[in-house]
Amino acid sequence: MATTTANICIGAATVSVGAYVSAGGAGTLTDVGHTKEAVTLTPAFEDYSVTSERAFGVLKKIPIGGSFKLTVPMIEATMENYRVAFRQASGSTTGTSPNITLRVGDFAQNYHQVSIVSAGVGSTGTRTITIWRAIVENLEAIPYGKTGEQMLKVTFDCLYDDTVTTADKFLKLVDS
Repeated sequence: MATTTANICIGAATVSVGAYVSAGGAGTLTDVGHTKEAVTLTPAFEDYSVTSERAFGVLKKIPIGGSFKLTVPMIEATMENYRVAFRQASGSTTGTSPNITLRVGDFAQNYHQVSIVSAGVGSTGTRTITIWRAIVENLEAIPYGKTGEQMLKVTFDCLYDDTVTTADKFLKLVDS
């Protein structure tokens, strides 16, 4: 395979989050703003290992599960970002900027559609990743101080969406 420098993708990502839409429908997404560090997508695979008494190693592996985790270190501490991070329903915020109140109560089963747009191949390429169904799985401790931003480092668990009728049940990557 020949080497192609244009296939090396480097660049910041724009992450947008919105309400889940079934069947891979087009959601209304909002840009979460600046991120402190790189946004990361982490795949994990689970296999059943076939072994034999007559062999010293694994003969084959059968895929039985998998997952994707998306970590977004948001430093724009908007009430909407807090609402998503705290797993609150969409009606939990009231008011208009700059006077907004977020009421945190019961945690909601909030699913989100997430889009990541970053550099793609070529000098002007764009790569768009669309995650159809995600839920906030983890939120790291939030710092409040004069030596750092209020960072909402959220990890989304990207769920398998069986309402999507095409092969992209977890997510879709598109270069343009």
